[in-house]
Amino acid sequence: IGTTLTAPMADKTAGFFESEDVNVLRQALAKKMGWETREKTIQIGSSNTSSLTYHYRLLEVINLDDLLDNIIQNGGEALDDDRIPYWIEVWPSAVALSEEVLSNKEIHYGTSVIEVGCGLGLCSMTAGQKGASVLQTDYIQEALDMANLAWMMNVESMIEQQQQHSTLHEAEDVHESPPSLEIPQKPRQMVLDWRYPEVLQGQQFDVLLASDVAYEERAFKPLIAAFKSLVKPGGKVYLSEPNRAIARSWTKNLKELAREGLELTSRTNRTVLLSNQTHTVTIYELTKL
Repeated sequence: IGTTLTAPMADKTAGFFESEDVNVLRQALAKKMGWETREKTIQIGSSNTSSLTYHYRLLEVINLDDLLDNIIQNGGEALDDDRIPYWIEVWPSAVALSEEVLSNKEIHYGTSVIEVGCGLGLCSMTAGQKGASVLQTDYIQEALDMANLAWMMNVESMIEQQQQHSTLHEAEDVHESPPSLEIPQKPRQMVLDWRYPEVLQGQQFDVLLASDVAYEERAFKPLIAAFKSLVKPGGKVYLSEPNRAIARSWTKNLKELAREGLELTSRTNRTVLLSNQTHTVTIYELTKL
């Protein structure tokens, strides 16, 4: 594929971020990539019926054409599908999977979590917010840079919102698990193409998160292979998908999943409001046998 694979990195991405000042980092990243950004606030409920909501500040690129031109020029070749920067946008599947993470009892303090194809990092950020030990991966370094910046933009507000929601939970006697009061754990980062999970040298996780990665039929077999390789026996995969016909086909073949040591244990729909549009996203839970 031509992707450079590196070892996991703690706290910083490839030494690019040398400042802890969010504005300095934002300006440095914009200069590096030649893009312009603006803030976008994403609202996430911890369940479809919960009164508890969280707000996250993310950056979106507003000069997309310039960014694409920059990628083509730096690559010296036509922009193929593998290099299209889908990661620069917040997708409904990421919002839905983040809601699942916030309400899911399998994800808590100390749970080992890997997110593949993390993009802007919203899903792994919510897992880290609950105190999970998260490895955030993407095969594009700039995506990891943006995800790191997103964490820094939100970590203080995550703590404040958790405290506020804990108080609200007690006052309203909400019939669901109370919000986590764990200190958010910053995700580690690694440049990783999930088609080559052997780079992790057998490391396995309690939970794997994958948001909207099954949009091409050619991805199905390597994706299932990644699930088998990266998840512990008894561990969970949570895959979110916006009901594309092509992506539903592989989950229908339960016998094939069983032969690969995976069981489809639940399938739920979540309704997401994003950019004034309503989307229905399916969350698939797979258990490694």
